[in-house]
Amino acid sequence: MAMIDRSLYKSKLRKLLNDDTNYPILKEDYYGIQIENFVEFLNINNCNFVKEFFINNCKWQLQIKADKQNNIDNEYLDISLTNLNIKKDTNKLIFLKIVLSIREYEDPSNFLACNQSPYLISKNDKYNKLGYTFFKKRIKGDEYEKLKNLIKNDIIMIDIFFRFYKIDDIYETYIDELKSHITKRKYGKRNIVKSGNYYEWVIDDWNKINDWIFSPVFNVGGYRWVLSLNIDKSGFISLNLKNLENFPFNGDDSINIKCNFGFRNINNFSLYRIKPLSIFNAYHSFNKVVDSFLIRNYINESELFNTNNKVNKSIIENNKVIISIYLYLYKGS
Repeated sequence: MAMIDRSLYKSKLRKLLNDDTNYPILKEDYYGIQIENFVEFLNINNCNFVKEFFINNCKWQLQIKADKQNNIDNEYLDISLTNLNIKKDTNKLIFLKIVLSIREYEDPSNFLACNQSPYLISKNDKYNKLGYTFFKKRIKGDEYEKLKNLIKNDIIMIDIFFRFYKIDDIYETYIDELKSHITKRKYGKRNIVKSGNYYEWVIDDWNKINDWIFSPVFNVGGYRWVLSLNIDKSGFISLNLKNLENFPFNGDDSINIKCNFGFRNINNFSLYRIKPLSIFNAYHSFNKVVDSFLIRNYINESELFNTNNKVNKSIIENNKVIISIYLYLYKGS
């Protein structure tokens, strides 16, 4: 009976992936971990649990943080999943969906699941020692109360269901166009590339944006960055790229960048909008005085809601969209 229940449980997780992509599935995999003394874990401020594991020839890290903030009304649990590396003998990118489930360790039918939009992970550049954190979830309020009810004998189970897709050729076309719009104009030593990489930010609730929202922290060239977005009353979208390091950093008094942005449908790499930055925005320098690069009125959101007649879809679909950035770091001042 237990085997039947476990099989049914995995089938439910698979259905939660809600596969509406058109890309061939390469592989599905499953990872589960049992955490003991979980009641004590929840009752310690700033308690942290980290577990590393291997799936699909890649190293991953599951991190769980609990914080009561000395106030029972502000209890929450933060869960994140990070790709620590893509092995040399694998493709240079991973396109995947996951479902993360928290459940009773003896009864798989009683669980709390978090399913996510598709993610694209580019192979970490040689300067990136932090990995690529692509999944973050804060459990609070009613979900937190349900979580506590899942604890039996002071034990909880966390399961992650992975689905990997093949999208290499489609990805290359999209990324090549994103990179091609970055100006080739040279300014002395700034044309010497120190590092470059791609990052994408998934937004699942576009209709709820009423102020600046912020991406997870990401790493390019050994530097930590965060991207933020705001929409004004006329529908114009402004973007801000912020460097989180304190200069001088790693021997550099400043770092110069070129970048470009794109908006794409969460399930379709061929449905996107790339608007090149002006030549005056081609380069930007970050230092101990300047830590942000603000692009005002980059694009109007109406362009992202226009229906593509070929596929009968818009770039923003069901209030979900992916913002892409390709970022080059340059030597010189």
